[in-house]
Amino acid sequence: MKKLCLLIICLPILVFSQTNNECYRSSNKEFKDSLIHEMFELVNSYRISKKLHTLIWDKKLQKSCKKHSMYQAYENITGHFQYNKKNPYYTGKYHTDRSNCKSENCLGRYEFNSKDYNPWNKKIKNAKELALEMFTQWKTSPAHNKNMLDPNWNYFAFDYYGYVDIQKKYWDHFYATQLFR
Repeated sequence: MKKLCLLIICLPILVFSQTNNECYRSSNKEFKDSLIHEMFELVNSYRISKKLHTLIWDKKLQKSCKKHSMYQAYENITGHFQYNKKNPYYTGKYHTDRSNCKSENCLGRYEFNSKDYNPWNKKIKNAKELALEMFTQWKTSPAHNKNMLDPNWNYFAFDYYGYVDIQKKYWDHFYATQLFR
């Protein structure tokens, strides 16, 4: 009987701790810095492999990347244009309005939550795995790949916004933005 009572009390805590782990992973500064650094390394390594110069990190562009990623999350869209001026993260309709950037890559990444979803079977990806996954999606898209390999760009930034939504059909949302100039 004691074991049953303990299980009834602990099971909700264990289930919600998995969710909290996901939330923590998306907002943890060390994780975030690691993912951002990994993306910067991936883009520059890729450019070097194509005999192009490396890009310089731009903090101003990074702030714009973060704001645009949050805009996309707020609107639940992935795109280059910002139409909702009432959105608290609105920075201007066109991507060129964001810190004088010249080119932009956007990404919306969702992990589907099916009704037979079991959080115990979910493998939590580390920063390196997530960065590689996002980078690969951009690399395999001709237009996004062209932006990463444009020889005219000298500055680069990346940021993302992620959150967990256990109420809707998606478990994990990531909205990411790369900006170049």
